[in-house]
Amino acid sequence: MKKILYLFCALTLALSSCSSDDASSSVLIKKIIEKDIDGDDYTVNYTYDQGNKISEETVQDGASTYKIMYSYDGNLINSITQVSGGHVDILTTLTYNATNLLAVLVDEMDGKNHYLTKTYYKDNFDGSISFRKVHIDEVTRAETALSTGKLSYTDGNLVKEETTNTSETSTIVYEYDTKNNPFKNVLGVEFLLDNAELGYSKHNKTKETTTSSPGSNLIYSSAFTYDGNDFPTEAKHFDKDGKTEGTTQYFY
Repeated sequence: MKKILYLFCALTLALSSCSSDDASSSVLIKKIIEKDIDGDDYTVNYTYDQGNKISEETVQDGASTYKIMYSYDGNLINSITQVSGGHVDILTTLTYNATNLLAVLVDEMDGKNHYLTKTYYKDNFDGSISFRKVHIDEVTRAETALSTGKLSYTDGNLVKEETTNTSETSTIVYEYDTKNNPFKNVLGVEFLLDNAELGYSKHNKTKETTTSSPGSNLIYSSAFTYDGNDFPTEAKHFDKDGKTEGTTQYFY
């Protein structure tokens, strides 16, 4: 089924007391259940190694089941492997310098065939990061341009994503709450930028507006319910007309 829009982030605002800060710092997401308007479920269970290092996701998407496994180099996530039926479907390799994500290589496997893409990132030191995505020939390793763009950040949140490819230009503008994201305490998520599903902004996205040329605007929004530590327990998702698209439940 098509995944419901749910919007993740990392980290939090300063909390009002030491006791509440201590309580929130030990919280780890264990399970997420999404339901779309047709009642179809998308369920993810999370497991961890060495405290807050994520090791595996077990995903149930309708009748399909697969796993996503994570590996670390120190405190940084350096590979993400999607496996189904005992076979590797997607291998994602991440490389960093001392402080930033530099490149992400994605190898999508179909039998003996590989479809390779690589995204290069460059910090502009003005609150934005430029990226360039290419296709890599499996045999010659020659690179063919796919898209370019820019990620703009304010207060640690991705507020604008601009992408240009051969057929269109799109801009996505994001709005946020000020609460804890379910992935706040997962080690290394703050370096992932727009990769994976573990979150890459400080707070939870409450609105997403996409403008494309040629094309039309798409607007989605989310309303969250929180627990006593300001972590979301439920989100309701809406289209631009305010009609319910689905719900997400969070378990810790």
